[in-house]
Amino acid sequence: MMSDNRYVSFMLRLQWMENKDHPTWVASIQSTKTGELHCFPSLDTLIEFLWNEFGHCKTQALSPPIMLSQTDDSLPEHP
Repeated sequence: MMSDNRYVSFMLRLQWMENKDHPTWVASIQSTKTGELHCFPSLDTLIEFLWNEFGHCKTQALSPPIMLSQTDDSLPEHP
C-alpha cells in the first residue's frame, strides 16, 4: 500500500463490541481512492498499521494544536 503520493484519505469506522467480557473498539479504514478495506480488532492494531504505513514520513505540524477546556465545548478564536 506504500505509495509516493503526498495525500492519503481514508474513511474511518469505529464500532464498540462486546467480546467475551472484554469490550473494545474495533475499527476499519477504507481508502477513498481505491476502496481497499482494512479491518482491525482493536485501536492498537489500527495505530500499529498506520505507523507501519506512514511512520517513516518526517512530519511537522503546520500550527500548534487547539486545546479545549473540559468545561468549554466551543473552539477558541484563531488569530
